[in-house]
Amino acid sequence: MSQSATPPSSGPGLLDSLDDSKISRFQMKIMFVSGMGFFTDAYDLFVIGIVVYLLKTQWSLSTSQISLLNSITLLTITLLPGPKGTSLEELTEDAYAPPAVRRQEAPA
Repeated sequence: MSQSATPPSSGPGLLDSLDDSKISRFQMKIMFVSGMGFFTDAYDLFVIGIVVYLLKTQWSLSTSQISLLNSITLLTITLLPGPKGTSLEELTEDAYAPPAVRRQEAPA
């Protein structure tokens, strides 16, 4: 009595027509935006490695201290993007908005 879910059939030649089509300007924009998103996401991890390497000589860090510093930074990047992002957004929202657009606080 169990029925297996089968995807709807895509007409004959649908994938062939997609394969034969040329890349549009919109698709180029999507690839560019995706590439920039990947770059900005990976940039902080790249910079952390360079900063730790430079701090190693300036602060005379041992191998265990370097690994602890790397672990703490990567753990912080992993666990805190949500709370950090929302709190920074709330802090900067009023600071950079023009007075007419600023959020109105509810009276206490």
